[in-house]
Amino acid sequence: MVSGFILAIDPEGPKALRCVVSSYSLKRGVALGLLPAKPEYGDVVEILERAARGEADPREIDEVLDGKFLAVVEVDGSWVILRDPAGFVPAFAHPSGDGLLLADSAFPEPRPPGWVPDVAIRLYPWHVYKLRTGAISCLEPVCDAHGLVSPPPDSSRPSLEEAARWLCRYMVERMAGLAGRLGVKRVYVSYSGGVDSSLAARVAQEAGLDVVAVTACLEGSEDAEIASRHARMLGIEHWRVEVPRSLSDLEADVEEVVRVIEDFSPVSVSVGLAQYWVMRALERGSVLVVGQGSDEAYGGYQRFADAYREGGEEAAAWEVRRSIIHSYRVNFEREWRLSLYLGVEILYPLISPGMVYYVGRLPLAARVRGPDDALRKHIVRLAASAMGVPREIAGARKRSMQYSTGAMKALRDVARAHGLKPHQYLYKKYMDLFAGQGGGPGLG
Repeated sequence: MVSGFILAIDPEGPKALRCVVSSYSLKRGVALGLLPAKPEYGDVVEILERAARGEADPREIDEVLDGKFLAVVEVDGSWVILRDPAGFVPAFAHPSGDGLLLADSAFPEPRPPGWVPDVAIRLYPWHVYKLRTGAISCLEPVCDAHGLVSPPPDSSRPSLEEAARWLCRYMVERMAGLAGRLGVKRVYVSYSGGVDSSLAARVAQEAGLDVVAVTACLEGSEDAEIASRHARMLGIEHWRVEVPRSLSDLEADVEEVVRVIEDFSPVSVSVGLAQYWVMRALERGSVLVVGQGSDEAYGGYQRFADAYREGGEEAAAWEVRRSIIHSYRVNFEREWRLSLYLGVEILYPLISPGMVYYVGRLPLAARVRGPDDALRKHIVRLAASAMGVPREIAGARKRSMQYSTGAMKALRDVARAHGLKPHQYLYKKYMDLFAGQGGGPGLG
C-alpha cells in the first residue's frame, strides 16, 4: 500500500520537519486534503473550548475543523499535531531512533532509507497531541474535541422539523463549497437506495451538481433492482455494476481489500469490498459522494435502541456519543485507503464536526425515541422528506451495505472454499500479508 503521506519529525526543532513522501503539500507544517486554510493551534483550542460550553456556531466550527487534514505546527518550542476531529485521515506515529515518523498507514510504503519499523501508535481523532522537543517519547494528548459530541443542550430548542430544515440548507451549502474547492461539476454517489445515500444524492443535486448513482453488487442481486427503482424515483442517472461470482476473482478482490485497508474484520472487509467495487468502476480523479457517518452521527444502528432498553435514555445517548467518536474506525480510515489506492476523492455530505455539534444539542428523540424504535435516525428521515425524497425511501428501514450488495456472501463463499469461517480466513490472510512488517494487528 503506497502511503498518502510519511512525515519525518526530528526532536531538534521546527526546521527538522521533512516530507518523506506525500500526495499533498508541505507548507510550514503539513496540510492535507480539503482545507481552505491551515488550522492554527489557538483557533482550534478556542473553538473547542466554546463548543464545550455550548457557545459555538456550527458554521464557525466547520470553518476551523471541517475537511480532511492533518497539520503539524510548532508552538512554544514543541511540535503540535492537529487533525480533523472526525478522523477522515488516518494517522499513525512510528518511533524511529531519536525521531518520529507520521504516516496514514500502520505499514507505510515506501519506507525511508535506513528506517526499521518497530511499532505503530495510533493518533486518535478528537484529540490534539503535543510532541515535546528533545523528548520524542513524550507524545501526549493535550486537548480533546469531545465537547463537539456531547455539548450542553440547546436552550432555544428548535423543533425537530426546524432542525431538519436547517440541516438541509447547511448540507447543500457545504456540498457546494466542497465541490467548488475541488472544481468539479459531476459527482458519483455510492448508492444503495436507502435513506442515507438518497439524501446524499439529493444534497448533491440541490448543490447544482450533475449526479450519477452507482450500485455495485454480485450478479443477480435483487437489491440492485431496488436501487435502480429508487434512483428513477429521484430522477438520477443510475449505473449498475454487476460483479461476476467467480470464486477466483472474488478471492483476488478480498485479498486486495485486506491489503489496502489493513484490516481483517469481516464487517470492515465486506463493506470495504462493496466500496472497492464501486470505486473500481470509476475513472481516477472522480469524486465519490457517500452517506457514511450518518448511522453514527444520527442514531441509525439497532444497538442504540438496545442500549435504551438496557439502560434507558442516558445509556442510549452514551452509546451514540461512543459511536461518533469511533466512527473513524468503522468507516473513514478504510475509505481513505481505498480512495487513495484507486485515485478517487471521497466527500461526506452528511457528517461534519459542525453538524455533529448541532444535532448533539437536540433531544435524543431526534435520533432514537425508545427501546422499540425500529426506524431511528428521525432527523435524517425528516431532512430527506424535506428535500423531496419519496416516503418509500425516507421511511425505509436500514439495509446494511455488506448484505445488500452481496459482499458478505462473497466473503463467506471464499472462506468456505478454504474450509474456514470468514474471521479465520481474513486473519490468516492479514498475517500472510503483514507479518514481520511492524505495527501489527490490535492497534485500536
